[in-house]
Amino acid sequence: MTWSDEEAEWVAEAYHADYVLSQAADPVPREVRDQHWWAVDRVQDAGMEGTLTIRVVDALLRAGELAEAYRGYVAAGPLEDLLGDHGGKFDSEVTARCKVDAIWAEAAQDVWVNRKRWEGMPRLCNDSCPSRSGHGPRRRRRASARADVRFEPPSYL
Repeated sequence: MTWSDEEAEWVAEAYHADYVLSQAADPVPREVRDQHWWAVDRVQDAGMEGTLTIRVVDALLRAGELAEAYRGYVAAGPLEDLLGDHGGKFDSEVTARCKVDAIWAEAAQDVWVNRKRWEGMPRLCNDSCPSRSGHGPRRRRRASARADVRFEPPSYL
């Protein structure tokens, strides 16, 4: 699938609109959300197929008012799909963007991948990456950096 610049922007606007509606204090009628769901569906499909482009993820990250929660939503969705599910296909391009763009650097810090993938990835952001806050990158432990945790079923199972 190819994405033009106009299409990337159009999809990003609808994707952001769906996010805003999903966060509304009062429930939004399904018919209203359905007007934008096509964008979420298209982004998810392309992310799983590996046909989602960096240009589209960039448009998604920049859509709307750039609220931190929304950027985290994009990072944990489309960006994580690209990095976690498609091996090294996108690593170099994401790493290059992280080094020069604070929005990408912060989004990369919200991506969780499994331990095997984590160990095979380049470090997306380091101390030289820009930060919108001016305090350097956040120091947080990602799920992939934690010790392996076993699932213990509850005793009633």
